Amino acid sequence: MWLRPPPDSTVPLPRHLSWRLACVHAADELGSQYSPPAFDTAAYRRRTVIERCINRLKQFRRVATRYDKHAVRYRAFVVLAAISLWLAS
Repeated sequence: MWLRPPPDSTVPLPRHLSWRLACVHAADELGSQYSPPAFDTAAYRRRTVIERCINRLKQFRRVATRYDKHAVRYRAFVVLAAISLWLAS
């Protein structure tokens, strides 16, 4: 429950109550201006597929820890891991 002082009150509020009132006031101001971003279902599905693929690739320790020093060798193993996952499914 939020406590609000009477409008004609000159008694200062304790610090913890004045901080809560300031937060409520700021939230009230933002509430009328804020609108959540639009949710794109197709973009969310594409992102989820990519995130799941990366998580499956990270099950290979060599991919997750990046043992290879050269990008060409790292990419080659990522391709091999992707082929392995593709054949397993």
